[in-house]
Amino acid sequence: MFRLFIACFILISCLSCKQSNNKQPDLSFNPEPSVLYKLSVTRINNLQWIYQDKPQQAVDSSLINYTFQLIRTTDTAFLLKFTFGNFRKKTNQYKVDTETGIAAFTAVNTNPLLLYDYLLHFAKEQSVTVWMNTKGRSIQVNGVERLVDSIAKISGEPENITRQFLEDFISDDVIKDELNKIFCFIPGKPKNPRQSWVENIILMAKAPVKWSTSFTLDSMRNDTADISCNSFMSARQGGDGRTYMKGKLTGNIKASYTSGIPFSWIASSETTTTTDSYDIITRQFLKVSIVAEKP
Repeated sequence: MFRLFIACFILISCLSCKQSNNKQPDLSFNPEPSVLYKLSVTRINNLQWIYQDKPQQAVDSSLINYTFQLIRTTDTAFLLKFTFGNFRKKTNQYKVDTETGIAAFTAVNTNPLLLYDYLLHFAKEQSVTVWMNTKGRSIQVNGVERLVDSIAKISGEPENITRQFLEDFISDDVIKDELNKIFCFIPGKPKNPRQSWVENIILMAKAPVKWSTSFTLDSMRNDTADISCNSFMSARQGGDGRTYMKGKLTGNIKASYTSGIPFSWIASSETTTTTDSYDIITRQFLKVSIVAEKP
């Protein structure tokens, strides 16, 4: 009887150890197969500065749609098909709206600013592939050069001109930065509300910008994580030179804990960029939404 008691005690102890080691997985990038993710990114920028004692202001806005879908998985990475949707952008100088008709080639020749809209019409429904790791960081983008070359041939514009006008919308660094910003809250290890973690990324599209963010898990309901964030951004000349841009961001993210896909990402930021003549204060509103479309 005593031996039977000891055997039962050991068995229960082993089971308890196994249960305690069966930890909840960390927050990581893990897109579902066969799901089409529809991504929408809205930005509104308000720039203010003083030039020759006179206040200046410029406002621009953009709404860009993409889709991405998992097409291959390895032990440590995911290959995504990343497709460009509609482009909308309005600045003080030019306007883009690929949902409207394309401008005539003759009109583009007389007004070069129409080239943004003209060329982006040919980018609609075109795709590249992106490798991402479980940390939500884009590792490699493939197909941008092929896409730019294709658009140049179809549009009749020289390749260097095509690349110049598309570089703010379609380039390896632009795509990497966009995805890295959207998934910057990954990886995370919060299991209970009010737990916090910090992630650092570097944005490369225009100049190296350091983006350090503190995230806090505010609540967890079923699989939906409600996350608040506070970021500090900075950029230096030559990497180690003087700081010419710095700013802060506050926002809120609602994301699936198991897939790491944010349903909603809303933030406001303010940055100050120092030039030789004046400081430019940029206030930005950012809204990201992702809808998962299952077959």
